[in-house]
Amino acid sequence: MTHEPRNGPEAPPPDLQRAAEAIEAFLEALGHPPSSDPELAETGRRVAEAWANDLLAGYREDPAAILADTCASEA
Repeated sequence: MTHEPRNGPEAPPPDLQRAAEAIEAFLEALGHPPSSDPELAETGRRVAEAWANDLLAGYREDPAAILADTCASEA
């Protein structure tokens, strides 16, 4: 049985469309449907991109490469 790595450079890219749809469904379940509020119209996409590109971006990095670069610059 093989599986794709969840972390590191070989990890599959995030499914931003699916994540955005989940955020929109979450907001709708809380009584704030993005389709009825222009200020929430792009919230699903913005939240998904923030998580993928900022908050969880480090999970797609190679820790050894980062540490090697940091240690080499301090030597």
